[in-house]
Amino acid sequence: MPWRTSGKGLPKNVATGNAYQGINITLLCIERMVKGYASNIWGTYTQWQDKGCQVRKGEKATTIVFYTPVEKTKTNEAGETIEDKFFILKSFSVFNAEQVEGYVAEIEEGGEDFANDAIEAFIANTGADVRYGNDRAYYSVSGDYVAMPNKGQFIDTANASNEAHFYSVLFHELTHWTGAEKRLNRALGKGKTTQDYAKEELVAELGSMFLSMEFGVNDNVLRDDHVIYIKGWLEALRSDSKFIFKASSDAQKAVTLLKDGLTK
Repeated sequence: MPWRTSGKGLPKNVATGNAYQGINITLLCIERMVKGYASNIWGTYTQWQDKGCQVRKGEKATTIVFYTPVEKTKTNEAGETIEDKFFILKSFSVFNAEQVEGYVAEIEEGGEDFANDAIEAFIANTGADVRYGNDRAYYSVSGDYVAMPNKGQFIDTANASNEAHFYSVLFHELTHWTGAEKRLNRALGKGKTTQDYAKEELVAELGSMFLSMEFGVNDNVLRDDHVIYIKGWLEALRSDSKFIFKASSDAQKAVTLLKDGLTK
């Protein structure tokens, strides 16, 4: 993930900006790791609504707890009035920023700005709905859009510039976009098997490689991170040794569709 996210530091509440404390840090960090959330921003259903956001249908909440102080006046055995102080444990249901629609995180940027005119024209011509300002990069099957971090979130690494990282990630997600039922109709969405997922990821990464090399964003050299990523999925495809040929063919079809600008 060669970009900055809102995931650094302790988990924070979207309404107050305060960090959670105690057991809630543990609960939210575990949930974030299990679900793979890049963001560390959380809030209740109402808090997200107050921010103009909507929790997506079907999303499950994470339970956290708070000790609320309570003070009551009572009379002791001697007839004296005393103040009794104690805590009541209350639970709340919260959702991560990646479970809601409409939230744009405040992310520290500082990466060098860039724009490849040829690639920008190519992206615009695809007709894809690309939404920037996210912590993660993904293609939403249900919403039929591509989510991307902003350019300024991407960073230089040992094997590629921030520009190469940005465009290769976007090419990967645009290749996924071509697999929608109304386009090339590959196995996307609900009902995918592990095998289906492995195959689709291999197609997307090959598509990204083809486009990155064509536009020269990586000097026509296969990057180590591409190679390692593809190697991992090939290991998951040992039962279908011929699939690399079909994956290459599907990736080429995806690239052709993107270049032709077909949006239906």
